[in-house]
Amino acid sequence: EHFESALQSAVLAAAAVLSLATGSGGLGADGVLLHLRLTRTGCAALAGAALAIAEQTYGHAHVRTAAALANLAAAAFSLGDRDEALARAQEAAALEAKLLPAKHLSHAVTWFNLATLEAAAGQLKPALEHLRKAEALERDLAGPTSLTLAQTQAKRADLLLAQNDLKGALAARTAAAATFDRHLARWLGLGGESQKVALVAQQLGHLYATVGLHLQRLRGDKAAARLAFDAILRRKGLTIDAEANPLLRLAQHEPATAGLYADVATARQDLANLTLAGPQGADPQAHAARLRTLQAELDAKEALLARQSPAFRAGLAVPTTGAVAAAVPKNAVLVEFLKFTPPGDGQLPRYAAYTLRAGGEPQGVDLGDAATIEAALTEMRAALASPKRDDAVAKAGAVADLVLAPLHIGDVPQWLVAPDAALALLPFAALTEPGGHWALERHTVTVLGSGRDLVKPRGPVPPRTDAWVLADPDFDESADKAPQAVATRGAPAADFAALHFAPLQGTAEEADAVAPLLQAKLLTGARATEAALRNIHRPRILHLATHGYFLPQPPPELPGPQLAGQPAATRRIADPLLRSGLALAGFNTRRSGADDGALTALEAMNLDLTGTQLVVLSACNTGVGDVAGGFGVYGLRRAFAIAGAESVLMSLWSVDDQATRALMTSFYGKLSAGEGRAESLRRAQLELLGQARTRKPFYWAAFQLVGEGGPLR
Repeated sequence: EHFESALQSAVLAAAAVLSLATGSGGLGADGVLLHLRLTRTGCAALAGAALAIAEQTYGHAHVRTAAALANLAAAAFSLGDRDEALARAQEAAALEAKLLPAKHLSHAVTWFNLATLEAAAGQLKPALEHLRKAEALERDLAGPTSLTLAQTQAKRADLLLAQNDLKGALAARTAAAATFDRHLARWLGLGGESQKVALVAQQLGHLYATVGLHLQRLRGDKAAARLAFDAILRRKGLTIDAEANPLLRLAQHEPATAGLYADVATARQDLANLTLAGPQGADPQAHAARLRTLQAELDAKEALLARQSPAFRAGLAVPTTGAVAAAVPKNAVLVEFLKFTPPGDGQLPRYAAYTLRAGGEPQGVDLGDAATIEAALTEMRAALASPKRDDAVAKAGAVADLVLAPLHIGDVPQWLVAPDAALALLPFAALTEPGGHWALERHTVTVLGSGRDLVKPRGPVPPRTDAWVLADPDFDESADKAPQAVATRGAPAADFAALHFAPLQGTAEEADAVAPLLQAKLLTGARATEAALRNIHRPRILHLATHGYFLPQPPPELPGPQLAGQPAATRRIADPLLRSGLALAGFNTRRSGADDGALTALEAMNLDLTGTQLVVLSACNTGVGDVAGGFGVYGLRRAFAIAGAESVLMSLWSVDDQATRALMTSFYGKLSAGEGRAESLRRAQLELLGQARTRKPFYWAAFQLVGEGGPLR
């Protein structure tokens, strides 16, 4: 599968180059498929030539000849010649059996590949026997944490399922899950974030197969439901927890690791600064090479820090379904969503939801086709995000029918929602229930990264007692300019270079109202800088009222020399952590250096928010980002969680300046009276809903609380 994917990507890239060079406008689908077929044929010819060279050089009875036979089998299989592929693979296996010791891991690889070909030919019995032998050898030689062992167990589960042996398939899938867990526990704490993402991504197929086994074949089986829910707990959003682990934050404050942590922070800062600054007249190719070098250096420093922190690795233990069920409050329900692709050819992505009540067992529901749900969600967000639309109720009702009605949770007052993929951008409080009322009117909603959040340990370093408010930055660093009010706290733009922000009068009023309630230290105007924000350590509460931005995902980068003359206004910024941020003092001047006025999400990861109970991002689009199934939202949401914040209040679209000021003032008033974080937000939103000017969800539904929803300590 990896070979096919890489080959297809290479062919499509070649087709793009050819269409650019010839001006043909592209090969078209038929042309690309024909080219792909010819390339596979060429690969098969090369594999045949390699076999001939191996036999001429080493003779037939040699391990390199066996390897050439195995490669020829793979090439034949890619061309659809299954009989030839199986014959060559059997010949390679027979050679290895004569040439290699019985206890040699190469046998396990050969048996796994042979089983794959046998299964494709409908020979399930010999395929299962080869997998059984491979599993025994891998357990003996590679150990219980081996990824290949887990993959062999998962493959055996698939073949047992094909035989309709549901009990055997569940047992094999359970064994694979345990091996995958041991593999993650061993390796997840040792690399940088990109390595963590790659490690978890390897196992998403297993997660999807586990969920598919339950929902599509073993719907009423409690053991299958618990296995699927456990798998979701162990995979979804795991990379965020690995980076945000409170024990890792301790490295910031311990002499032994403080220097390593500082190196990581500096590397993140350098990468962000150079990316946003662009080539600045230098050779774009040299600039791109420098960016790649900085990224590699950052990965290496993150990996070194993780290796030096045993406590961090020990803190990656994942709780069980039972532990999470015990942590669900009696008047609440946890809802875990997952976007998954069932195993099998031609399967399309779907959404699943698992509900878990206090002390209960998980209940799974297949919500249906992901494309249908996401199309309805797009229409709902468009209706809610415009104060001029009058169809918000209808659009919200359409989404509620798809993702809410099948769950049967209307009787539960508190919803603990852990969304996935595009559902991470859904304001659940703005769904409608039977009778046409908003969910907000009867339910308190808290958004979690995963059900693990309910049993997550608190950091060993307590917060300080102070609160900080940073608001109304002077974007032009010109204090003599008259203030100018604008309607929303953000601005649409396709590129960072095109962003330019006007002052926000509402944020100044908001700061004046909020700061006394929190007894907070206040930074406004020219003092509301990046440098000042970085110097705030472990605040109890951090409130940021300014413009926010999230740049759209750039189009795929096309190879070719034309990139050398690409203007700065159309520079690609691929990393979503560099396309999302907050505007601070001096943003419009674009001065270079560490204090350039743009706090990107990548830089926000460096903030010292260990033990911080609440971060409020009172700005536009602070909760959006690139969504990735199983990995969360890549943007400010992810960054502030990694920085250590217990909970973050953020927005899902461009928000009204004056309505936001009213919402925040009411929210903090209720917090100060001892209300919970989630309930304080709900009651503040209800106040806006009850007023004629702000009745539409555009004004009250944008803000969403992510993380801990209880009262402040």
